[in-house]
Amino acid sequence: MSQADKRLISVSYAFLFVLTTVASLIGVILVILFIRESLDAVETERFAFSRVLDVSRDVRFLIFCGWGVLLFMVMAQFASTLAVFSTQNIGISEAQLGWLFTINGIAVVLFQWPAARLAARVGIRWGLVLGCLGYAVGYFSVGLAPSFGFLVGSMVIITLGEVTFSPVSMAAVANMAPAARMGRYMGFFGLTEALGWSLGPFLGGVLYDRLADSPVTLWGIVALMGVLAAAGYMLTQPRKRAGQ
Repeated sequence: MSQADKRLISVSYAFLFVLTTVASLIGVILVILFIRESLDAVETERFAFSRVLDVSRDVRFLIFCGWGVLLFMVMAQFASTLAVFSTQNIGISEAQLGWLFTINGIAVVLFQWPAARLAARVGIRWGLVLGCLGYAVGYFSVGLAPSFGFLVGSMVIITLGEVTFSPVSMAAVANMAPAARMGRYMGFFGLTEALGWSLGPFLGGVLYDRLADSPVTLWGIVALMGVLAAAGYMLTQPRKRAGQ
């Protein structure tokens, strides 16, 4: 690798983290200035992990989380299988991989507000479905990618799925949770997200080991998981809890 490539890697990865930091700081400022607590009740009991698991009695919410685990496994290919496949199979450089992740950060900033407005118009169910399908189409296109330029397009589509699904899924959890147990529901959903992100790289590694020479099949399986999650959310629409 040339010195120029190394310098480009340094700039690319550094810019990615700087962009993430700036976006996070902007988010903190917006929350401090404009967001107010929506709950009047104050929880005085001490935290216990078992109380988070109490939400497992809500079958409707468990089904919602089950589809979430499936999609989070798809999301997890972003930092594992996608990176390996892009460098080993398509042959992009580490510098280009850094720029690919940077493009994701830029696209999040550019698309977050339009995606939020779209989700508000179509509703929670369709927001979840569109987010899942965005991931499915984006990852399937990776299996067709011949070059870095094509991967950039795939990353943009994946990011559209991300900025659509992530806020809508949190809104869905908030709608399903009783007001006094909002934290428990959010915490349990966070656990399902962690589970999906933990299982995703393992699944991706197995698929890559067996199907590295059949990229359409490899990424088709990943995309199918996104389609299944979309179908699940379509058929089991999360409804707002009565009384909220």
